[in-house]
Amino acid sequence: MNMRPTFDTAKFQSILTDGGVPEAQARAQTSALAGALDEAGETFIAVDRFDRAEMRILNEFEKLRLEFRGELSEKLRVQGLAIIGSVAALIAGATALLKLTG
Repeated sequence: MNMRPTFDTAKFQSILTDGGVPEAQARAQTSALAGALDEAGETFIAVDRFDRAEMRILNEFEKLRLEFRGELSEKLRVQGLAIIGSVAALIAGATALLKLTG
């Protein structure tokens, strides 16, 4: 994907010379502008790639977060049931012990 701006150097140089800028100065300005646009295009492409990579990382992080949350919820549910079962067994054992001793 080429996102660099197109720049017609011949047309730009012609506009400058037609406007009274000396030929050598028009060539120099055209060259300087072309170089600046190339650098700006490279920076834009790099930033765009960074933004896309950042979005992929954030999307992957969100998937992992949701997966972890689901796994954690299931583990907490199972542990909660185990605790409730253990407490119920302790209560039943204590009740039986009180009946036997009482």
